[in-house]
Amino acid sequence: MGLVTQVRVDAGDEVANGDVLVVVGEVDVVAYTSDRPLHTDIVEGASGPSVELAQTILAGLGHYRGEVDGRSRASTVAAIVAFNTAHGLGQSRVLSVASLAWLGPAPVTARDILVSAGDSLEPGAELFTTSSAYAAVEVTPGGAALPDGDLVLDVRGRTAPLDRAAMAVTDPEFTAAVAEALGNGAEEGASGVVRRAIPVTVGVLPASAVVTDGQGRTCFFTSIDGDAVPVTPAGGALGSVDVDASLVGHPVLVNPREVRPTLGCA
Repeated sequence: MGLVTQVRVDAGDEVANGDVLVVVGEVDVVAYTSDRPLHTDIVEGASGPSVELAQTILAGLGHYRGEVDGRSRASTVAAIVAFNTAHGLGQSRVLSVASLAWLGPAPVTARDILVSAGDSLEPGAELFTTSSAYAAVEVTPGGAALPDGDLVLDVRGRTAPLDRAAMAVTDPEFTAAVAEALGNGAEEGASGVVRRAIPVTVGVLPASAVVTDGQGRTCFFTSIDGDAVPVTPAGGALGSVDVDASLVGHPVLVNPREVRPTLGCA
């Protein structure tokens, strides 16, 4: 990214939305607050959740007054140019994540300043610590498909809503509680459980009992000679499939050791 020419934040400062934290060359790095961080540059013509987040950030910084619709059109580009002009990037029509620094969902108090004038700074580098050193708990799924609907993250009995798009929890009380529970091991991470916010009762089938035919229909069989029982999978884990709870109690045929090339769920 470049060399730091100025550091504008001191230990003990209250850092809020719109504050310039450091200057890299002649470009400001501007603090912003939001529920989740912006991870990608925003260009003209882009669309999707990242653009919607960028519009919200630009609105909070006083540059965007249009509809937050997730589409980078004329009004969004004008806001990007206004931001860039104000912070040393001239007439660039690209909103660069390197010019922004995420504080978390709310203003913070700077504790330890980690950069000095003359340092080489990379995009996303940590500039300072706060009294609560962790702004978010990020989730790396373990491979199983996530269930549908609203989700929560449970770490050692502490639970908070999970932002599915960002795969993170930014609730300050939750992040502080998790950091405290993990102690010095917080940076290395820990195992947690992602589950539905509202529990759902399901039946569980062994994955080896579930058949999907050439028409895309899914079923299981109660015996070699039995009829197919249609199912709609509702999730699952490694080696199992969640199905409607009303199917609990059915006998299930698993691994019949018989090949049927015309097997179907009709």
